[in-house]
Order: sequence, then C-alpha cells, then structure tokens
Amino acid sequence: MTRGQGQRKRPCRVCGRWYQPTSRQRERQRTCADPTCVREWHRRNCRRWHRQNKQVTQATYLAERLVNAETTAHTKQPPRPPPRGVEQRWPRDILEQHWGVQSTVIVGYLARKVIREVRDAING
Repeated sequence: MTRGQGQRKRPCRVCGRWYQPTSRQRERQRTCADPTCVREWHRRNCRRWHRQNKQVTQATYLAERLVNAETTAHTKQPPRPPPRGVEQRWPRDILEQHWGVQSTVIVGYLARKVIREVRDAING
C-alpha cells in the first residue's frame, strides 16, 4: 500500500519531533498529538490573530466595558471591587456624576492606552 499525500511523516511545528498525522486531519494537522504542543500551537495562533486584528479586539473590549458600566450604573449591585492601576488615582464617582458613565469608561480606557504606550516607549 502506498501512502497518500497527507499521510507522510512531518515535523511538529512546536517541538520539532516527527509524527504521523491522523487520518482525519491529514493536511490540517500541524503538531504532534502531545497536548502541550497542541496548546502551544493554539496560543501562538491566537496571539497572531489578535495582533492582526488589533482594532477588532480593542473595539470589542471597549464596547463590552461600556455595556457593563451602563448596566452596573442603572441596577443596584454590591459595591465595585477596589480600583486598580489608573482608576485607583482618579475620583471615578465624581467623574461619573459630571460626565456620565460612558464618558468615564472612555476616559479610563484612553488613560490606560496612553500610559501603556508611554511605558512601552520607555522600556522599548
């Protein structure tokens, strides 16, 4: 019996060991069956996708923050957890009273982005 095109051994793209692809995955399989290799390959692909689609990721993040802030402001819920990072240094309650919840979330988001860019420029 001869092997088909997808049945040849190939090196794992994570660990480099040679493996025989499973018959169901054939050309699509990129790693050996080791769970750590599969997990690492998934992590790399997710990282690459997020880098290529940075605008989508940021827009989704900001939209979710706005929705969560709006629903939290209108419903009575237990107090928020203690603030972290930038939000620890500014009076969020006062800003929410004067600007509204959405504006406060956007200002916090922009402040974090500016601080992260400055920190990367200094470290980079």
